[in-house]
Amino acid sequence: MTAAEEWTVWSNAAYIIGGLLLPQLVASPIGWAGGFAMVGLGVGSYLYHSGKVEWGQHADVLMMYVVGTLLLGAAFGLSDGYSAIALLIAGGLGGVYLRWHVSNRMEVKIGVLYLAVLVAASIRSRYLAADWRLIGIGSAVLLLALVSRFLWKIWAVVDHHPTTSKQWGKVPHPWSHGLWHVLAAAGLVFWFVGLAG
Repeated sequence: MTAAEEWTVWSNAAYIIGGLLLPQLVASPIGWAGGFAMVGLGVGSYLYHSGKVEWGQHADVLMMYVVGTLLLGAAFGLSDGYSAIALLIAGGLGGVYLRWHVSNRMEVKIGVLYLAVLVAASIRSRYLAADWRLIGIGSAVLLLALVSRFLWKIWAVVDHHPTTSKQWGKVPHPWSHGLWHVLAAAGLVFWFVGLAG
């Protein structure tokens, strides 16, 4: 394993640290649910990138949908215990459906979900308080994360020419993918705190 690949594996600690901090920053059930989902995302991504278990990728992607669903709920002011449980279940079921039954690329499906969070947050801001300074910082950090992800895609196409999902799975991850993990984790924490903190 190269140093860049090791960085990609260990950078998942950012999700786990963010998930453990989130209940301290958002003192409501949505904070606990978001923390649980972010820890699950970090563990799933770690298992996938370390090559320890094949299902790690499924856990990684599934938790991306769960985190997005929780953020969407937070954008609409849903932060009580019942809502948090319902959002966890809805995110999990929706993630399973989107992962295996909708044929668009994963990035498109997750991108649409997170765009919906921003739209919902802007609608919510008319009726409920939201800290747009933190949401803006989180959005900027997530945009940087997307840029690092985009650079990885360009590098993969130029150097490895993958055409099938199996070939994409064999493309090594350079430094930018680990940067994606760290920036995405930070951006998600800012969003949670801005929406529900």
